[in-house]
Amino acid sequence: NIKSVCAAPGYSITNLRTTSQGMGGMLWTRFFGQSQEDGTIPLLQACFGPSIDNGDFWEPSLRLNTIGPAKKVDLSVEGNTDTDQTSRDALWKASEDACGQFFLSE
Repeated sequence: NIKSVCAAPGYSITNLRTTSQGMGGMLWTRFFGQSQEDGTIPLLQACFGPSIDNGDFWEPSLRLNTIGPAKKVDLSVEGNTDTDQTSRDALWKASEDACGQFFLSE
């Protein structure tokens, strides 16, 4: 079976942050970020967790979802822009405007 899931690493200390200019760049990251290894936990949970469902979204669970153990995000919460149809339609249109029209197979 193929499932479509998503994961966010949170705020991880990687070479992507070494050139960051905002908020003190690397200094900020050293105090508030998590290791690269810990940043992979949501991805590993999404790929190999025992109770993964199609459409799941996993991210860190602590400090405004920037660090910590992986948690499954409840996308059914009212007002969540991830599942709001108007937001989804706007994102789809912006994606097509940027990349060209998408063709979905039925």
